[in-house]
This record gives sequence, structure tokens and C-alpha cells, in this order.
Amino acid sequence: MVRKTDKNWTTRDEDGDSEAIPILCDGETFEADEDEDFSSTIKKLAREAGWGRFRVFVDGKELEKTSEAPETFEGLDEVKISKYDEAGC
Repeated sequence: MVRKTDKNWTTRDEDGDSEAIPILCDGETFEADEDEDFSSTIKKLAREAGWGRFRVFVDGKELEKTSEAPETFEGLDEVKISKYDEAGC
């Protein structure tokens, strides 16, 4: 379950077991659990931001194709989603 947060970096979720990965989107920070589906979570946040086209950065590196996306957030430190016409990380 993705949730909005005011924390800037990786935190533990409520039960303390799973890492919560920060996702920066449209000036706000959200968190996703490590085992969440990466693509559907990213698309959901971009849709909520009102973006038809967007760029995705994982640990500072842009994913240029959807085929480069991981299945989940496991092992990631930070994800950034930006509107297609904005500068990257």
C-alpha cells in the first residue's frame, strides 16, 4: 500500500518488518513497501499527479523503457517520478 509521508528517506513500515521505499513525485514524498508491484504503483502515482507522460529514476538512474523496471521495490533506495518535460535527478 503506497502512502504519503513527510519523511525523506527509507523508514520501517508499521510492523517493523519491511523496508518502506521513498517515492518522490510532484514535490511530495510517498512510501511503498518493498514487495509492492513497481509498475502499477508508479503508474498510479503518475496518474494521480495528472501526468500522461513521465520519467522514472531508480537510485539516480533513469529507466528509459518499461522493460527495465523491477518487479517490486525490493533492494531499492529511492525512486523519483517526474513530469516528462522536467529535468531529471
